[in-house]
Amino acid sequence: MEEKFLEKKRILLDASAQFCRLLGDESSKERIITILDDFLKSSMNEKKIITLSVVYAQFLDILVKDIIWLRDLVKEHFLGQMKFTLSLNELKEPAGKADTPGLMAEERKNLRRRLVLLCDALESKYPCGKPVETKRVLRFLDSYARDLMLRDFFRVRVNGETYKIEEIHPEIDCTAEEPLQVECNLDEITPCLFGIFRDFSEDGGHHRCLSKDASVTNCKSESGRCIKVIDYLNRNSDFKKLVAEIKHHKQPFRKEFMDEKKQWINAMKALTDDCSNFNGDKCIECFFDMLIALQCPDDAFILTRNEGFQELKKVMGKPDFFSDF
Repeated sequence: MEEKFLEKKRILLDASAQFCRLLGDESSKERIITILDDFLKSSMNEKKIITLSVVYAQFLDILVKDIIWLRDLVKEHFLGQMKFTLSLNELKEPAGKADTPGLMAEERKNLRRRLVLLCDALESKYPCGKPVETKRVLRFLDSYARDLMLRDFFRVRVNGETYKIEEIHPEIDCTAEEPLQVECNLDEITPCLFGIFRDFSEDGGHHRCLSKDASVTNCKSESGRCIKVIDYLNRNSDFKKLVAEIKHHKQPFRKEFMDEKKQWINAMKALTDDCSNFNGDKCIECFFDMLIALQCPDDAFILTRNEGFQELKKVMGKPDFFSDF
């Protein structure tokens, strides 16, 4: 690992690093543990592993949805066909061919890969190789996120020693405190003021609110604005620098990044000077990355597989906070 990273006091784990640490192939797991080991053994004292609450929420949101996908596959292919026991090897085939309407080709490929990895995790839970009761697998999947994976999110084992991951609550905390919470219609209660929404319905009428301070995690309010986010963006010099680069340079990013993040880039170009027209649902694809990049402490670097940070660091003038593995 480069010396400039070893000089940092903290290492911030991104969601992609956490997925590889918990669900990735063996080479990826070994690589990330090697980087952590090198960092923790380097000469400076009090090295810490940290993560932002927005990273935790991002990881949680993806993982919970993956487990629900897998649970529904078990219901459809086994319980729905009156198969009351299943061999976990049988589950890998439908997981690798899961019907995923509404997803782009790359997203579909990544989802199917994660579902197969979850099947591997199930096999480690039931290693005997014998058929398992279908309902038992369903019960396990329902508790999997809370009981196992998420508890391990804040623990890293490096060469036999356990390190606690310290969760950093940033200046603004746009995260879902309880992503498993039931849906709620805000018509009957005070509308949510945190207008960072993620549209995940086909008709566009159902949104997930990403604010920790919101009273619900799923809501139908469309009139709110994220006041805290707007205030934060207005006084953040790195964000102003990012917007200026996007507005004044024809191609501040690589063409591939420009094409992939077109909606986010257009939203940034349309921002007023006071950011009052900031609209979270127009830039959600890059919203988490932007917040992580802006709020990564100066004494830390980000350990990630996400190439987007390479682009963000370039226009923000922060060349030493990203490490790819």
